Amino acid sequence: MIDKTSTKLLILMTVLVPYFMLVAYSIAVYPDLPEKLESGFPRIMVFLPAFIATMLPATFGIMVFFFGHYLKKAHLFTIAAFMDLGMIGLIGAVYMIKDSST
Repeated sequence: MIDKTSTKLLILMTVLVPYFMLVAYSIAVYPDLPEKLESGFPRIMVFLPAFIATMLPATFGIMVFFFGHYLKKAHLFTIAAFMDLGMIGLIGAVYMIKDSST
């Protein structure tokens, strides 16, 4: 059971930090890409993984702030770890988009 808002924010940051890393990496990769990727898609597609990943911190935030009193910290950290693994996988997807265009 989690009652303090500061604890809830710290737990939420475990998912927000990797998400912001994904967004920052997508922004860093974008200028180096050609106008069209090898698959024929525009280079704006590099932001697709970050757009899709928006649901991870959003749903985790709802879970922490509205349903956190039903879950233990261990449960929230376990869910956050799996979400972080998903974010790392999406960072890998952005890397593969970058690597395939050069």
